[in-house]
Amino acid sequence: MAFAADLHMSHQIWSGRPDIVGDAEYALAQMVWLCQGQGIRHLVLGGDVTDTRLGRKNEVRTLHNWLGKLSVGTTVSFIAGNHDPDSWVDITPAIADRMYHLDRDFIKIGDHEVYGLDYRGRTDFQAALADIPEECSVLVCHQRFHEAFSMITAHAEMGDLPDHVKLVLAGDIHIPFHSQLVESGETIRHLVYPGCPYLRKTNDPERHGLWLFDKDMNGWYHNLDTRTILRLSITSYDDIVEVVEEAKKAKTAAMVRIPEQFKSLWTPIVLVKFYDDDLPEAHDKIRRAVGDYAHVFAMPSQHVSERLADKIRDESITKASAGTMQEFLSAELDRASSPHLYDALDGFLGGTPIDVAASAFGKSLDVDDQQLKDLGLPV
Repeated sequence: MAFAADLHMSHQIWSGRPDIVGDAEYALAQMVWLCQGQGIRHLVLGGDVTDTRLGRKNEVRTLHNWLGKLSVGTTVSFIAGNHDPDSWVDITPAIADRMYHLDRDFIKIGDHEVYGLDYRGRTDFQAALADIPEECSVLVCHQRFHEAFSMITAHAEMGDLPDHVKLVLAGDIHIPFHSQLVESGETIRHLVYPGCPYLRKTNDPERHGLWLFDKDMNGWYHNLDTRTILRLSITSYDDIVEVVEEAKKAKTAAMVRIPEQFKSLWTPIVLVKFYDDDLPEAHDKIRRAVGDYAHVFAMPSQHVSERLADKIRDESITKASAGTMQEFLSAELDRASSPHLYDALDGFLGGTPIDVAASAFGKSLDVDDQQLKDLGLPV
């Protein structure tokens, strides 16, 4: 069995960068090739397969086209995430007779009954846990567990689950994660998140992929190929030559590794950190020098980070604003010039009311890499 989640199927997934395309489809293609090559009989999708914010009918058709390439003996079971439109399965794919919506239902995989729950709010999810049939030892859901996401928006803890549930396959958190619940020295439950299967933000972790399980539900993480990201630093204009050379080498290597069908992924991301605030014009100079060899982003300078931290700490803003972190970021920070900081905050707090977000950070917030790590964000 293969378990993936948070595909967010869309041609263009990078906010504000319509020139970066194809990442989601390449990840999906690799899943299909993996199932074909290893004879995997069950593909389970843990929510946010598509995206109400980004998905269009032609992209849903692309999803169904790839799923239709699966071998005759392979089934696709899925649940809905918080970003899945209700209608994404309405466009009948070639394997409609082998697709199963698992909300409050289960399917037998090997010797195990696998039960699914669509995304729910905290109260509804807690109530639904009590209804999981006793014969079901595996739960598929799209929720944030406290063990993986310790902030106030977590929906449950591993200890909230019925005793007969031994494995939780979860979506919603975009980084790979594995935790165990241990009592009296014995492991009684596992929680796994595959994370988003491709690079979609500049602060993403290095690994992207899915979980594979044998018939006894012993699992391991399988890495998928994704777009290359280079994190480079410059202290003078002379360093620009090195940036260009590294971008050229990365693109050449990708042309060998990635099929031409997905040549849009040959172009790497180059994330450049400037150590001298007197070099703002260097960003444009790097863009011109690199040309088509890379997509260039700049990391935020320290004064930008400090300004944002001051804004978040400002009680008058948190009390007066009824907006969301997304609206706040759009007004206070330019994503194109500071994607590392913007993505870290937007990706985890984009829909959170600004007063709740500020409370979660606390008045002592310093928005730097160490603080983001302390908050559990990948940097």
